[in-house]
Amino acid sequence: MGRRGNVGRLAIIDFAPRAGLEPVEGVPSNRGGHGIPQKIVIEELSAAGLQVEKIVNDWPEDSYCVLFVKR
Repeated sequence: MGRRGNVGRLAIIDFAPRAGLEPVEGVPSNRGGHGIPQKIVIEELSAAGLQVEKIVNDWPEDSYCVLFVKR
């Protein structure tokens, strides 16, 4: 088995803001309420140096999963 090197992975599982859920105190207003738009997750973690490896949009309970990798 070959060595992969130093690879780190991060999975974010969340949901887009939903009607009827109150905003969380201290959370930036660009989130749109409770939850976070997938686009913002990708933008912020990409800016931090991670790369999207996989996106799963059909996660249970109307959530999503974005898998990031850092090499």
